[in-house]
Amino acid sequence: MDSGFDKFDNPSYSDDDIEFEDEGIAAQVKPVIGLLKKNAKLLIAVLLIVVVGFFLYDFFIGSVRNVSITIVDAENDPVEKSRITIFDNAGTEVFAGQAEDAYSLQLKAGTYQFDLRVPDHKAKKGDLTISESGPVEFIVEKDIDVEIVDFKDVFPGQWIAGQNRTVMFEVKNNDNVSQNVEIVFGGELDEWGVSDKSVPGISAGGTKTVALEVTVPKDLDLGGKKDGAKEFKASARVKYTLEKQTKEFTVSPAPEIDFSIKNLGEKRGKKVDAGEVITNALVTIENESDFPIEDLEILIEIKSAPTNGGASRVINWFKFQEKANEPEPWKINIPRIEEEDLENKVEKQVRIDIPLTAKKETITGEVILSASFLPQPMRKSFNIIIEKEAEVKLELTAKDNIGIEWLSGPGFEYYENVSEILKVKNDGELAIRGVDISVSNYQVCTTDWLQLLGTHINVLEGGETREITMQASAPISQHNNEKPMLCKLKYKFDNPLAGSSGQPDFITGEMENWISIEPEPE
Repeated sequence: MDSGFDKFDNPSYSDDDIEFEDEGIAAQVKPVIGLLKKNAKLLIAVLLIVVVGFFLYDFFIGSVRNVSITIVDAENDPVEKSRITIFDNAGTEVFAGQAEDAYSLQLKAGTYQFDLRVPDHKAKKGDLTISESGPVEFIVEKDIDVEIVDFKDVFPGQWIAGQNRTVMFEVKNNDNVSQNVEIVFGGELDEWGVSDKSVPGISAGGTKTVALEVTVPKDLDLGGKKDGAKEFKASARVKYTLEKQTKEFTVSPAPEIDFSIKNLGEKRGKKVDAGEVITNALVTIENESDFPIEDLEILIEIKSAPTNGGASRVINWFKFQEKANEPEPWKINIPRIEEEDLENKVEKQVRIDIPLTAKKETITGEVILSASFLPQPMRKSFNIIIEKEAEVKLELTAKDNIGIEWLSGPGFEYYENVSEILKVKNDGELAIRGVDISVSNYQVCTTDWLQLLGTHINVLEGGETREITMQASAPISQHNNEKPMLCKLKYKFDNPLAGSSGQPDFITGEMENWISIEPEPE
């Protein structure tokens, strides 16, 4: 009867059963194990010696690094003399040397402290970490305390290809002695050929202004950007020092500008009369680019006006309306014009006051648009044609005939004094000044015949009339000889056109008619 038990399901072994069927491997291993058991202590000692030796080698020999130290100034030039001391973390000096600009030494890997001294340069101290063999470079700064104050603030953030600008910034001397320094420019400024700037004689505690002229290359590579702008960098620092101010800026392609003038004699000329005022002249600038433009100036310039006193005199007739009461109203600045599709048009109204003193002449000039980004100014020519001059005319009118009666009585006889009015009229458009009236033929028409009471008028406006009293009489010697006396009056006044080409200082003339003073018979 099968009990269901299978020795493969639950096997058991006796001591005789446990044995290798293949005795080859066992035969090889057993001797080795036995040997290890016999020499265990010796093996442990050898292993310890190897480990300790490794660490000793690493500590004394393997961790030592070959270090070459070089010392340069801020311009990457070798210094002439130096002294360096190196300490470990415990403060123990591990190296000290004096040389020019280079040292070769051996240091174990680790972190050290160094103290570097170079004559006329700032002392340099800090950590020195050595991990691998190789070169170490120290850069030292000159021992001066001069700083650039505001380069980063004043350097424009937007430029245009071909633009030329002058950037003004301040350099301050914080030392207690005068300093002569040089400014080094970097970034794109160096590549664009901007020269270093000498700044001599900055007094102790004082500042000086540096004028930096920058020209952006016209053919600058903008990376295919036709409408947008490419970013660049500009920097400035005091030579032999490390601190610098850096400004990021953009450069845009040359803008497209429409510049025009209207009602300013831009084609065939504008015809005017003396005394006329032009108020509808217009100057227009339109930015047709996809970016804003800044810092533009419009200037009116007179090219020729010899008859009316030259350009320096005639320019005062022209003014931009919004600057009418300011110095130099014939030029105006435009800080910014937005890009196309925004407020991209600027219109400036021009007023022209043609004085009454203007002489007949064609005045030529230009309206000039200039900006630092324009290779050359844009110009629009104009002609102002003065066709009619203002009249300068003085008129004297009085009674033609003045009768004089003979007066006689007990104890007296003489010719009476008769008062008459002389009218002095400014029959022109210009005010006249310094009017003097007198008798032209005074050798015969003496004061016995005619006297003028008040012969001077300070100012006589255009169209104005003044009255002067005349007293007429006759000498007693004329009694029984009643021949009339003919008197002629004359005038003289300052020429309101004096100063113009060919104009005299004074204008003189005579009254058209004679005044007949007629003694009457007894």
